[in-house]
Amino acid sequence: TVSRNTTATRVNSSGLIESVASGVPRIDWLGQSCPGLLVEASGQNLLLRSEEFTVSGTWTSATGGTGVAPIVTQATGIVDPAGGNTADLIQLNVGSGTLSTDFSILRQSITVTAVAHTFSVYLRSATSGNQFVAIRFDSAPQTILTITPSWQRFTFTGTPTAGSRDFGFDLRGNNTSASGSSQFYAWGAQVETGSVATTYIPTTTAAVSRAADVISASGALVSGLIGQTEGTIYAEVDIRNMAKETYTLEVDDGVNANRIIIRSLTSNQMRGSIVATTSSGTIGISSATFTSGIVKIAFAYKSGDFALSVNGAAALTASGTFTFGASLNRITLGSVGGGGSQLNDRIRAAALYTTRLSNAQLAELTRL
Repeated sequence: TVSRNTTATRVNSSGLIESVASGVPRIDWLGQSCPGLLVEASGQNLLLRSEEFTVSGTWTSATGGTGVAPIVTQATGIVDPAGGNTADLIQLNVGSGTLSTDFSILRQSITVTAVAHTFSVYLRSATSGNQFVAIRFDSAPQTILTITPSWQRFTFTGTPTAGSRDFGFDLRGNNTSASGSSQFYAWGAQVETGSVATTYIPTTTAAVSRAADVISASGALVSGLIGQTEGTIYAEVDIRNMAKETYTLEVDDGVNANRIIIRSLTSNQMRGSIVATTSSGTIGISSATFTSGIVKIAFAYKSGDFALSVNGAAALTASGTFTFGASLNRITLGSVGGGGSQLNDRIRAAALYTTRLSNAQLAELTRL
């Protein structure tokens, strides 16, 4: 069951962004030859006209010193990241000026709160060489981007001042190339709360929200596939968003009172744990720290005998007794049972074993 009640986007096997209907899992191929099940938290794109930078009144310009007003036109004949022709050509020019007060800006003002926000946009050079421009975030220039002749998604995260603030593109005399100008194609601009750039949410005249992915299987048939007294849970994950506590795989009793969990920690560790109503507390094992990329995790459980292996490392072990106080009958991928703490990444494989695999088997199973 996929309970997401809105459409959402994914990258298909051709490398193009496409929309997926509500209630349909997103099999995402972003940057991989092997796809993964994408599970994300809810999100909202606050920027309007995300593919229409030509719309005056929504996207506005500002100049200073020797700067020239931006020129924005639809880029006919240029294939955008979704395979269409909705990208726009943006030309910024600061003239002969070499100071920060010589500027050409294309921006949009939106109302934000003083919490982390992430700006993201797809850009491509309009020439055979690289182009340069600064992201405008919180009404000021930020990171200077090097835009190549291939489409790339650029992101910037920060905490803006609460109120109406500008986001967009900022070229100044002290942050430009020798020509004093920048020409690039733009598509799919997005500003959202949080420190992660989630999948693209297209907008027109209003902000648009995407519901969270909650992906689960439950019932009597499922309970027969789960080791009720011992077993092993396994996941292979393409982790790109680090330093946040998220859930990869949870097996529980339908109300989260008795559960088996694989999750990532803010300390860049994986953790396997058991919560049972008859135990004295949570029994868990945390891995060594890891970096982003493909991670394989196996967590084996049996009362008094637990083990965790990550990426082929020798199993870490723990003891502690438990008895589940209710039958385990629900499997949730990429979030807590019932939703929350979404992975915001891609699950490439998941498996359940009804026996506690040996430590050697755990290391072999998770070998990269």
